[in-house]
Amino acid sequence: MRSAVIAGFVALALVVGACSSGDDSTSTATSTTVVAAGRTSAPPSTGPIMSTTTVAGTPVSDAEISAQAGLDSSQAACVTASGVDGEFETTPGPTLLDAMVLTTDDGRMIAIPADLKTGTELQQALLDALAANCAPHELLAKLAAIDGAAIDDSALTDDLPARLFLRKTEGATAAEATCLDEKFRQAPARLSSLAANPALVESQCASAERRATWRRNALDAGLATAGAADDARACLVATPTDQALLAAAVDAVGQGQAPIDAIGTGTPTCVSATRLGQLALDIVAKGADFGAETLAPG
Repeated sequence: MRSAVIAGFVALALVVGACSSGDDSTSTATSTTVVAAGRTSAPPSTGPIMSTTTVAGTPVSDAEISAQAGLDSSQAACVTASGVDGEFETTPGPTLLDAMVLTTDDGRMIAIPADLKTGTELQQALLDALAANCAPHELLAKLAAIDGAAIDDSALTDDLPARLFLRKTEGATAAEATCLDEKFRQAPARLSSLAANPALVESQCASAERRATWRRNALDAGLATAGAADDARACLVATPTDQALLAAAVDAVGQGQAPIDAIGTGTPTCVSATRLGQLALDIVAKGADFGAETLAPG
C-alpha cells in the first residue's frame, strides 16, 4: 500500500508547495493532492514519508506484503480496490491543533487528528475508513504495521537528516535542532506522509518568531540564488502577497506557461509584474530552492 510516495527531493517541489506558517495557532486551508503509491520497499524498522522523497529498497509486491500480514488473495484484492492506494486531497485544519482532512478522488473524507504520530496510525486510519470490510481487524492492523513501518523508516532515514541540515542552515540553534530531531522521531508521520505537517512539530521547538526567522533566511537564500537584487529580496521576504504571486508564477513556468499570466491582475508591491515574472523564470532556470520552506506563504 500504501506509502505516500511523491516526487524526489527536488527544488521545484520546494518552491511551489504550501508551507508552514509562522503562527502557532493558525493554518491556511490550502488543499493539496497527493498520491498513495504502491509498496516499494521491504518493511524496515519503524518510524512516514515526506512528500518529497522516494522510498528506496528491494521492491516488494503488494501481494507479498499482504501475504506477510496474513491476508488471502481475495482480502488483498479488496484492500487494493478500496482506494487506499489512490489519490488524496489533503486539507489542513484551520489551526495546527485541528484535524486535517484527506479526501479520496470519489469524495470520501478521512479526518486525521492532530495527535496522530506514526505511519502505522495513519495506515490504520486509512484502512479503517476505506477497507474495514475487507479483512478482520487484526489482519488489517498487521498490514498497517508493516506499511507504517516502511513509511516511518523512510522519513527518519532520508527526510529527517535533510530537514535538520536545512533548518541549521536557516538559523536553527543547536538546542533547537536537537529538539526537532527528538520531536520528529516521536512523530515521523508529521514529517513526511499523507499526514505531513512539519509545522505542528516545529512549533514545539521554536517560537513563531524564531520560525519566521528561519523562513526569511530560507527565502532570502533562494532569491539570492535566482539573482534578485538586495532591495527586492528584502521586500519579498517580508511581503506574503508578493510571495504568493511569485509562487503562482513559478508554478506556471513549471507547467510551460507564461509567468505573467499567473500573476494576472495581481499587483506586486516589491517589484513590477514584469520583473516578478522574470524572477520566476530565473528561479526555475537556476534551480533556486527555498530550503525547508516553500515560496508560497502558509
